[in-house]
Parts: sequence; C-alpha cells; structure tokens
Amino acid sequence: MLALTGAGLGVALAPAPLSRIAAPNVVYRTLGKSGPRSELVALSRIGGEWGAVARYLAMLGERAA
Repeated sequence: MLALTGAGLGVALAPAPLSRIAAPNVVYRTLGKSGPRSELVALSRIGGEWGAVARYLAMLGERAA
C-alpha cells in the first residue's frame, strides 16, 4: 500500500499507527473526527496531488475541518 501510494498509483486509507512508518514520496493526513470510529489517515504521493487525487484530498480536508 505504501509503495503503490508513493509511486503515485493512488491514495489509501490506513490505520493511524501506520503513519509512524516513513515512506518515500508519501504524506499522511489525519481524517476528520466525525468520520469512522477507527483512526484512519489518507496517504498520497508528495507532489502528486493533482487531478482527481487533489479533489479527493480537498474533500477529505473539508470533512476534517
């Protein structure tokens, strides 16, 4: 999952403890508190936030606010 995200092949939802793992080209984003009861983070490639990925991450950011 981390390698695919870092390669720019998509985004992923992952449990929060995974964010302790440093991975090349991956940034972790905390999701909003009104979402699922499990702690999840969104992964995306650093600098690869364009097109559909950018819109998806923006939507997640709006929900986190």
